[in-house]
Amino acid sequence: MAGEPLPVDSEKDIFDYIQWRYREPKDRRRVRDGDKRRRPLLTSSIFNPTDFSC
Repeated sequence: MAGEPLPVDSEKDIFDYIQWRYREPKDRRRVRDGDKRRRPLLTSSIFNPTDFSC
């Protein structure tokens, strides 16, 4: 429900909530065909469970 905190205990919980397949951090870097830039999809360095508390 809008405005209520989400039960987030781990990074995997966030992936489950947004319905993305969870990948280990080491498996998140990829290069798309024709794309020479390497960009992380999501890194654990930006994950902070306290950011999701209300």
